[in-house]
Amino acid sequence: MGCHVLDGVYWALKIDHPVSIEAEEIREGTAERYPTGSRIRWDIPAREGLPPVKVFWYEGLKKNVAAQAEGSLHAAKGAAQNFPPLLDEIKKKYPEEEFENSGTLYVGDKGIIYTGCYGDSMHVLPWEKMKQIPEPPKVLPRTKNIMIDFLTACREGKTETAAGFDYGARLTEFTLLANLAQFAGVGKKVVWDGPNMKAVGQPELDHLLKYEYRKGWQV
Repeated sequence: MGCHVLDGVYWALKIDHPVSIEAEEIREGTAERYPTGSRIRWDIPAREGLPPVKVFWYEGLKKNVAAQAEGSLHAAKGAAQNFPPLLDEIKKKYPEEEFENSGTLYVGDKGIIYTGCYGDSMHVLPWEKMKQIPEPPKVLPRTKNIMIDFLTACREGKTETAAGFDYGARLTEFTLLANLAQFAGVGKKVVWDGPNMKAVGQPELDHLLKYEYRKGWQV
């Protein structure tokens, strides 16, 4: 789900490579099994006139809920969900607002923006404040069907789609760095050299970044 939820963050905030990634919290999991809950942080440097920013990812079960909490065999539900504490504060402040189980909060100096899982329902909190803001002009191309858009590009040998292949690759790399931080372990900051695709000073992570393909299958 990372590429869906983090797409807006990566795109709107003009993120390229983070300078570091760190797993602040990991619940359970092994080298072969993903955690049942975690909190990850990306540290983003200043870029294109924008100040440094921190991106946080919350998932799964809360740290201290029972292992048999509701939904723990598939996806956490109810009070067991590992949401940012800020969300609880917002729900109390704006009880009329509706929030999905998977979404994003953009916290700024002048307010907070919320989007749903796929970047939908984007608005400044609360909705009443959003109604006072003029709607921006639509400058991006629209597609009627993203799958047809994708398949047409493949058939015609094009790379120009509603979401470009190059962009998708960079977004996926950004998302997967969270997994790299989980492998490194809680509190073990991964200093990231994006252009060279390398964890600085952590050779034990190299095998996760490069793969020896079988002869004839190299890419």
